[in-house]
Amino acid sequence: PSKRAAEQGAAKAALEAEFPAAAAEIGASSLAAMFAQGGAVGCVKRKEPGAATINGDSKSRLMRTLQILLGRPVLKTDIVYTTEAVGTEFHSTVTFPQYDPSASHRGTPAPSGKQAEMSAAEVASQALAGVVAPLEEERKAKRAKQNKESLEKLKEA
Repeated sequence: PSKRAAEQGAAKAALEAEFPAAAAEIGASSLAAMFAQGGAVGCVKRKEPGAATINGDSKSRLMRTLQILLGRPVLKTDIVYTTEAVGTEFHSTVTFPQYDPSASHRGTPAPSGKQAEMSAAEVASQALAGVVAPLEEERKAKRAKQNKESLEKLKEA
């Protein structure tokens, strides 16, 4: 059995040992079903491992891109989304007042405002990819150099 199954079996045994009346009242089949669902009834399961990746969505990638371009953490005012409803669709445009106030990136129409913002962020990320790639490589090289120096200092100490 997996680690999870073993943990659930142990939890079930502990519940039955600590609260035999409650376990009997719930019933063995209900108790087994509860643990088969991953915990107490009504609990939300965690995401599968690897389901959420770092910088996984378009808006996160855009924030990371702008952080590299600005050379500092991104503020709320650094990325501005303007979303408008047109009929049943939403159109979103993203601008960067601190980086390039004249540039704006419009996404494809989407059924929700959130999806429209994601689309605009994806368009902007793709547009800035060529500018960001060399800066990111430079940043990685600088960080590797710093890590190497820190490691050498630790070895000397």
